[in-house]
Amino acid sequence: MNVPQKIILVQLFSNGDCLYATAVARQIKADYPGCHLTWAIADFCKSIISGNPFVDDIMVVTDVAKNDEAAFRKLKKELLNRKDKGEFDEVIITHIMGSNQANYDGCIRSAIFRGYHKLITLPVTPVLRLSIEEQEKANLFAHQHELNKYSQVILFEFAPQSGQSKINKDFAIELAEALTGQKM
Repeated sequence: MNVPQKIILVQLFSNGDCLYATAVARQIKADYPGCHLTWAIADFCKSIISGNPFVDDIMVVTDVAKNDEAAFRKLKKELLNRKDKGEFDEVIITHIMGSNQANYDGCIRSAIFRGYHKLITLPVTPVLRLSIEEQEKANLFAHQHELNKYSQVILFEFAPQSGQSKINKDFAIELAEALTGQKM
């Protein structure tokens, strides 16, 4: 009887990056049928992978802050030591820190995919499972803002941690007006 491979995927943060990495989790499950996949993730991002059908366990990492290369190297060393002791068969690091910074070409998604040692051949659509509570919050938001009154609804998020997006409230309104042909 074959023992399932134990694999750990390291993508600590941010929420958007972790969503991109869900395609890697899907691919790992296809490349290693029957494997047990653990995802190492920051506490503040763990809800983004909660309920993901491709993730068997979540390992919450609390001691690697954003841009803390020393703490990241320490985590990587710890996980590789655990692999050497047989706790994991594979350590897959898609997180864009350390040597993975060389994978960055201006596009987060492709940099994350390059952290995986095999090709991504399955759909790259992110996997997100909303909890009942999150679904209720979304419904309450839609109800409170009477979104059902509108034929077109455009929602913007303009507070990315990366600072890459130049979207602000004024730009969002201007773009929404241009897209809908309506003045707000």
